[in-house]
Amino acid sequence: GAILAGFLADRTGAHASVAFGFLFLSVPLLVYYYNESVAAGTNKEANIWLMIMIGFFINAPYALITTAVSADLGSHESVKDNHQVLATVTGIIDGTGSLGAVVQGVVIGNMSTSSWKSVFEFLMLAEFLAALMIVPLVWKDTRRISIRN
Repeated sequence: GAILAGFLADRTGAHASVAFGFLFLSVPLLVYYYNESVAAGTNKEANIWLMIMIGFFINAPYALITTAVSADLGSHESVKDNHQVLATVTGIIDGTGSLGAVVQGVVIGNMSTSSWKSVFEFLMLAEFLAALMIVPLVWKDTRRISIRN
């Protein structure tokens, strides 16, 4: 997913829009995965393919955010000729993702003891909220591309 997302982001110049698309598509996949695999108990092969598809759509925005967005921020006019800032920006973005993973592990671990349904609902909500948070950047992408064309 990260390779395709990077290719699309480079091709379109719309990093946020590509990340939004992948985040937005991951929500129905999580719904489908829960309904078909967790609740219905599909076979092992179907479970593997569904997990691959979900990973494809969930990992792509993470890869874009930690690489392309870090590079965009690090090359901003306000930090020109200050290479330490690029490392700091990248570290903050990556560190925030790692902190989120730690918190998510604890939260999901506690939630899974009562119900897997609540785990999937939480993951769907988190993906949906992540997509909503980048909507302002998607608007910027859209305006920039429409002006360019």
